[in-house]
Amino acid sequence: MRKYIMAEDDCAFISGRKLKRIISCQNFSSVLAGEKGGYLESEENLSHEGGAWVHDAACVFEEARVFGEAKIFGEVWIRGEAKIFGGANIFDGACVREKARVFGKALVFGEPEISGEALVFGEAEIHDSARLCGKALVRSVGDLIYSRGLGENAISATAFKTAGNGICVCSENFYGTLEDFLLEIKTKKDVSKALLSDVLCFAQMVKSHFKSLRL
Repeated sequence: MRKYIMAEDDCAFISGRKLKRIISCQNFSSVLAGEKGGYLESEENLSHEGGAWVHDAACVFEEARVFGEAKIFGEVWIRGEAKIFGGANIFDGACVREKARVFGKALVFGEPEISGEALVFGEAEIHDSARLCGKALVRSVGDLIYSRGLGENAISATAFKTAGNGICVCSENFYGTLEDFLLEIKTKKDVSKALLSDVLCFAQMVKSHFKSLRL
């Protein structure tokens, strides 16, 4: 049974794609019949089964899918081939794209970006402007460290576990191992003492944190 329709007179345009506002056809979960939701490009983006729903001005488009009991709020973008399912909740201005998966009881809020083949699940919480990419594998709050305000330009960096139990860093236009991140900064032309000092402190914090988890 269809649980929503797509309005023809309430649309949003993103990257040349036309998205339509959804309207609930029935009561389910915490959604009431007639309640307006967010925007979809097609009905493939949101399952008619289960309690999954896209609220507010959130947008789901391209080949992305939301299903199960997942809830999307705020101005979130779910795009690419991303999948959100289970009991995951995503709020605010987060963006999940490419082949990333968010599921279980994961909570995502603030303005983080989750991309690549990242897996976020279990009791994970991703917030602020954290960035997960590549083969990130985050199942709890201890599986990542986020720091902002590095150096005078206040860059941010996120260190996280990956498939295979490795540790990688995502920062600005960088993705790689912690060692490669340090090398990138150290060999950067005209790197400031403030940035170098902050990054060295961040690296030490990351090493200590993940070492303690293995004890």
